[in-house]
Amino acid sequence: MPAKIPRRPPLSIVMTTFGLRTDLGFPGPLPAGLFVQVGLALGINEPAMRAALRRSVERGLLQDRRVGRSVEYDLSPSGTALVRQAGARMFDPAALGHSTGEWTLLAFPTPPALRNDRYQLGTRLEWAGFGRLMSNLWITPGRVDASAILDYADPAEGQPAAFEAVAITPTDVASLIERVWDMAALRQAHDIFLGRWEAVEPSVDDQLPQLVELFDTWGDLLRADPGLPAEHLPPDWPATRSAREFHRLRDALWNGARDELTRLLPRPAQR
Repeated sequence: MPAKIPRRPPLSIVMTTFGLRTDLGFPGPLPAGLFVQVGLALGINEPAMRAALRRSVERGLLQDRRVGRSVEYDLSPSGTALVRQAGARMFDPAALGHSTGEWTLLAFPTPPALRNDRYQLGTRLEWAGFGRLMSNLWITPGRVDASAILDYADPAEGQPAAFEAVAITPTDVASLIERVWDMAALRQAHDIFLGRWEAVEPSVDDQLPQLVELFDTWGDLLRADPGLPAEHLPPDWPATRSAREFHRLRDALWNGARDELTRLLPRPAQR
């Protein structure tokens, strides 16, 4: 793999690996050693990766069980729901560009707290591309299934509501976008992704870690960029370039990553 690549957050690598396992054909639990091997190839040492696995269990995202002298992990119900939401957007061909003028609005009676025990609500809003329009009103382009997000709203704060909407006169959509999203930060997210992957040819070694890193950085980009309609973006907006590089590298790495995962997983005991 290319040298001097910034180290990815271990917790993010854990969840991205789980997000890929079923699509690669392995829906079952994964051993701790697999995450250690992926982490080492990405510059993450073993203690940091094992600590990330423990934090994932503490946050209710994973479940663990001891098998002999080793530990294996699987997604909890809430972790499964989160990975399913993230995966739907990661594999969505329109993830970085909604062509219609439709919007989804979420209204909370009181502003949702997005830290500590509300971590999953904040993460779900982020994955769905929501930006804060007002203190208790969130907006994202396109139609989004809000039910899974609102499952994590606290009933003590009142009943939230979701709407599908279109902008009408006198709404200035361009000004609204500038108010909700930091466009310079969105462009920078694309620059970071393209700086890592544009024109990169994958190595023949460590294709599973490369695929995990690719999806992990793609996830960073999708959480930053909600896929705003092209009609409201500058002509040189880099979303098309970013999507092209992601799909090119995903196709190049996919089969090798699946073969590597097969080699790293323990074989079932012979009867």
